[in-house]
Amino acid sequence: SKSDFIFDFIKEKILKNLKNAVNENNYKNLFDFLKIYSFTYKDFIINSLLKYNSAETEEKMNALLINGSEEEKTYATEFFTALKQNSHYEIIKEYVKSDYTPLKTASIQYLAAMGYKEEYNFALSVLNSNEDNYEKLVAIDFLSTYGEKSAFNDIYNHFINRDNSYQVALYLINLKGFDELIKEDEGNIVSEIFASLLFSCPDFISFGEINEYLKSGLLEFLMENSADFSELLIIYLKIKTDIISQNEEYLIELDNNNKKEIKELNGLLKNLISTFSVESILNNALLSDKKTENIIALEIIKETKIDIAQKIEELFKTTKDNEALILCAEILSMSNKPIDVSIYETTDKIENETVKLQIKSLLKQRV
Repeated sequence: SKSDFIFDFIKEKILKNLKNAVNENNYKNLFDFLKIYSFTYKDFIINSLLKYNSAETEEKMNALLINGSEEEKTYATEFFTALKQNSHYEIIKEYVKSDYTPLKTASIQYLAAMGYKEEYNFALSVLNSNEDNYEKLVAIDFLSTYGEKSAFNDIYNHFINRDNSYQVALYLINLKGFDELIKEDEGNIVSEIFASLLFSCPDFISFGEINEYLKSGLLEFLMENSADFSELLIIYLKIKTDIISQNEEYLIELDNNNKKEIKELNGLLKNLISTFSVESILNNALLSDKKTENIIALEIIKETKIDIAQKIEELFKTTKDNEALILCAEILSMSNKPIDVSIYETTDKIENETVKLQIKSLLKQRV
């Protein structure tokens, strides 16, 4: 909305003035505000309507729930959620399918607040079915918004076995934050989710978002955890801060605080990594049976041009993961060393024809 471009302090001043201005004689003017949905002002609007609630107000909101615009239906859904009125279930459950995200979100939250489980159980069944990935993403969106934490393990199983995209990672963190997972001693889960987010930074996940996660106890967790996976993530995080710091396109999107903090973080990580045996960490990651560790190690090697071609060739000949195969080929193609003939023999055995052709193009048939 247009208000998103207004500075926060101006928004706060407007909110303060509005709160002071609303009273029992003029609160009905708020109905005019319902035509435009605003995340900034929605709490003020709903709370004011509740404060001066009457039978007339509820009748008006009910009419908007049925016949209003998507924005008005959203406010009405939030209003009846706050009132804990479960008599609107039959209407609101249909809005779960809305293409208007605020209405869909408000509807799911209404179902959760009222304790309705039918839609929740259906979403869970879709997630654990043979439906295509799109349908599963829709189900995960519902489950994450619904907020029932018992769904976390089902979503994580899908994440680790089928789709470790940053979208699913964000749904997981919405359900259980890093701080909560760290308290539950779920170190491996923390690392896997953070790795997915880091893969997508800065193009899809901003440094500002990553920085907030780090401040929630994640950075401390990584620094205190002696596992190779944590050290690997620290190296990868350092590379990401380098990429952002050296690219004006990314820097321009950061506010002054984030610019200062990325510089401080980069220095901290540099000092920390100076105590690591980086090549040993990368070798272990390439030998790992975990795809995530393989990919991160390859991304680091590709960026830093560390020469451990033999381990990369070994991974190329053993991995079945297409992403890892392509990354291995990219790195080998940039090497000045001759490529072992067994790499070409392995390439010929790749089942995915598109991947095979891409790798052959990268290697340029150098022996």
